[in-house]
Amino acid sequence: MEQKGKITHPRDIEYFKQYPEPIMEALQKEHFTNINTTISYYGPMLYFIARAMGAEQVLEIGHAEGYTGFYLANAVKDNGQRFGMKGNMYYGIDIVQTNRVRECFQTWNLPATIINMDSMTLPGPLKDIKFDLIFQDGCHEATWQGGNRLSEILGCHVAFPPRRRC
Repeated sequence: MEQKGKITHPRDIEYFKQYPEPIMEALQKEHFTNINTTISYYGPMLYFIARAMGAEQVLEIGHAEGYTGFYLANAVKDNGQRFGMKGNMYYGIDIVQTNRVRECFQTWNLPATIINMDSMTLPGPLKDIKFDLIFQDGCHEATWQGGNRLSEILGCHVAFPPRRRC
């Protein structure tokens, strides 16, 4: 695991030597893994969307390594601090790496509930939560079969279809 506030991955050190980008480097120092497109582009975009809408409860379906979850959980935390909200929470579900992601988020003191859960078993323990934002990451296309299944099972509007086809 990378150290917060310090770039230690050899590829990242080499990258920033070759392509100095002070803002990207500062952002990367706060993340827990080596650089990738989520960290540079998609993560900050999701952070700003969640901040702009004042999201209190966020669900990510398919948190994988926790890259986007890191940004979404920070947005929820920052919204809570900025607006004095209590009980803000990022929820991440996946069938892989849940323990690792949970440990990382606990280390960073992020308001996060990480659940080892298949997306096809939704809503499960999330049935009584009203989400402000749902981000579906990766290949969970079956969740969308027969219309907008997420809207039906979670009782909220989901505006975007999966970002890629399996």
